[in-house]
Amino acid sequence: MDRRPFGKIAIVAAALCSILPSLAAEGSDASLGCDGGIQNVEMLQLEKSQILILGEIHGTEESPQFALRLACQALAHGQKVAIGLEAPAIDQERLDRYTTTSQISLVYLADARLWNAGDGRSSRAVLALINDVRDHVLRGHNIRIFAFDGPKLLGQRTASEPLSRDQRMADNVRQEYRESKGGIIILLTGNVHAAKQPLNEAYPKPMASYLADLPLVSLRMRHRGGTFWACVDSCEVNVAQSMSNSSPGFSVSKYENRDQADTFDAFYDVGLIHASYPFERRDVSDSADNAVLKKK
Repeated sequence: MDRRPFGKIAIVAAALCSILPSLAAEGSDASLGCDGGIQNVEMLQLEKSQILILGEIHGTEESPQFALRLACQALAHGQKVAIGLEAPAIDQERLDRYTTTSQISLVYLADARLWNAGDGRSSRAVLALINDVRDHVLRGHNIRIFAFDGPKLLGQRTASEPLSRDQRMADNVRQEYRESKGGIIILLTGNVHAAKQPLNEAYPKPMASYLADLPLVSLRMRHRGGTFWACVDSCEVNVAQSMSNSSPGFSVSKYENRDQADTFDAFYDVGLIHASYPFERRDVSDSADNAVLKKK
């Protein structure tokens, strides 16, 4: 039986338009991303509990923004939302305290292991996403951030055969799905982990392949070219060429790639992409009451 929510396309635009004003009234401004929509978002049937995997190119401004906008759409459908980051799961307590407590400053979050990566997973755009989710939480919205990469405890090991990184990530996501008991889980991760079938030999069994028994939609990022921050030979801004059939703005469309037909369910388009530099502890200025993010 096909468990994907793409079997039937629900027409929910009218209902969404009637719900969004109430969310806007609670303070959905541009900084939260709730003022913009996603074209063809009805294809994802956000009224259903499911896992949505955004297979991104790390290090852009746009992909975390898309994740937030998608979360806002799900909140407008009355769903509770969990946004998963490809970040050390051992940071979870720190993420929880920061996003649920207004008195805790950015200095506290800046000491998380998350920012040690130095690549697009630890970008300033990811920091903005965390802060936007924090704003939602402090307004009483049913949303949270969780980290799903690696062990949840320092030094944690398995008694039997060691797990691969992708299997460990999948296990963490599965636990989140089991404990959430409904709602929408949005995962922001590299496209090699989001693929339901291997994209290359380096990832023979991607994270998404371990979750095939769950209600899952895997989307691959598509863009119109631009720049992104990545660490290949060195950490720097890279140039990306425009992908064919990409849309100018945020949208969702069916995945059409005959060579990789079973790899993803859909594309998520983000238009022109812009590099997001990594966030570093030195970017934070310690002040008496709070922390201020320095501009580069």
